[in-house]
Amino acid sequence: MLLLFAWFSAGVFVLVLVYVAHFVVTLQPQPTYEPPLIAIALNLLLFGVFAAHHSLMARTGVKRWLQYYLPTAAERSTYVLVASALLFMVCLFWRDLPGTAYSMTGWFREITVAAQVIGVVMIAIAVSVLDPLELAGVRQVLEARLQRSLKLQANDIRMVGPYRWVRHPLYLGWILVVFGEADMSATRLAFASISTAYLLIAIPWEEARMAEMSGKSYERYCQRVRWRIVPGLW
Repeated sequence: MLLLFAWFSAGVFVLVLVYVAHFVVTLQPQPTYEPPLIAIALNLLLFGVFAAHHSLMARTGVKRWLQYYLPTAAERSTYVLVASALLFMVCLFWRDLPGTAYSMTGWFREITVAAQVIGVVMIAIAVSVLDPLELAGVRQVLEARLQRSLKLQANDIRMVGPYRWVRHPLYLGWILVVFGEADMSATRLAFASISTAYLLIAIPWEEARMAEMSGKSYERYCQRVRWRIVPGLW
């Protein structure tokens, strides 16, 4: 039953990612029926609920609390399922904003297209370096059936591909995709800005958790790969 639940959560996760990709691509200026400030406030509230779950559920104390109610092997799958549902709700109820923030022409337009392509390629390569089954929670159940435990090997795994240049290439790819739009509607700009702001805020928390889980190995990795997202900047 745990394995079926893990695969179900993984399937929902993939479907939601496809929906999010469609949502990002098709964001266009739409008529709005509420004042822009109200729309922005609602969007912040929507993303805030997702962000709160995404961050708090990754905390060690919260994980220990969940272990009283859930099998340890099902913890990741449950996290993925709830996070996927909340992300789906964010996109489904995202409020439109009127107007266009800016529109690129000439060579600037070509640059934005190139940025999006680079972002997609970077995300694809970064995901291929990781273990998708572990990210979705399936690997944890498989390992539990074999009575084995997963151990983070940050220094060995992440020093591959784009992880040799920045510590969070998935986030860099996301930023390039959401901001690399030649015709930037106000709705798209709000989504790009809010989601990117959350990533920038969450990175120190995530790295603290990684250091706690892996000890000196992640610290050595941070020493070798200095930059978090943008080489030479941060």
